[in-house]
Amino acid sequence: MLSVHSVVTGKEVIDRLYKNRRIDAQLVNVEEDSNYFALITSDRSQSALAVRVGGHLLLANHSKSYQRVEPKDAAQRCFFDALNRFSCVIGLGLAGSGKTFMSTAYALHKMFREDKKIVMIKPTYLIGGRSNAIAAVKGDVREKLAPYITSFTAHITNIMGDHGAMFIEDWEARGQLEFAAVELVRGRHFENSVVIVDEAQNLSVHELLSLVSRVADSSQLILLGDSQQIDTGARWAETGLCQFIDSEAYWASEDAGGVRFTKTYRGILAELASEVLYELNEA
Repeated sequence: MLSVHSVVTGKEVIDRLYKNRRIDAQLVNVEEDSNYFALITSDRSQSALAVRVGGHLLLANHSKSYQRVEPKDAAQRCFFDALNRFSCVIGLGLAGSGKTFMSTAYALHKMFREDKKIVMIKPTYLIGGRSNAIAAVKGDVREKLAPYITSFTAHITNIMGDHGAMFIEDWEARGQLEFAAVELVRGRHFENSVVIVDEAQNLSVHELLSLVSRVADSSQLILLGDSQQIDTGARWAETGLCQFIDSEAYWASEDAGGVRFTKTYRGILAELASEVLYELNEA
């Protein structure tokens, strides 16, 4: 699901793709579903990244970087292209694959260049079960969410440098950055924003669609998840994220697309954990 397809074709097809930036999808042996990426190669060691939208394969822009964050592999290059192309972007991948870091860098770019607000959301599930953070922990919503958003704040600090914490405080005070709670989105309407939902595999379909329906046309929604690390006890097929991606409406839409990351850059232990989880899920 959402993996970058590998396709072998002739040199002339790749030349035409680079020249025209689009080709008829029938020229290449790819599946008919829209909104997925393909790494197209020829027997002469030529290659191109493309995304299928409707009946065409479009040349993917894989040279982009945001806030000095460069893509490290084909999937990451495709993800940056998806962020530039779709209103709703899905990023599936292992822990340490870079999906949250890259999304944060992109959101900061949009805030600086287009004055977009950044909204960061993470379900309040702890490993092994529900935490019910909003009800149980003392303090306002921001204080209740503090244990859950450290992945976001750490990425911002990493990108912005030594004064990252100061920037976060300033942006929150100005309303440019918000850490929102899934439980409190009822009645919300996110306009002129980049909305990032991390750990989206822990959302039910009702919760997920409630979020999706709150995002205005002036905004962009980024849904990030890991099918191997579900904390609700649900199987992947039962999650809201899986049901959303599997829907005919998603694949028919030219406003939605995404990528599955297959590499992790956190280290050998993260990769080992991923391999063990894969074996357990396949058993």
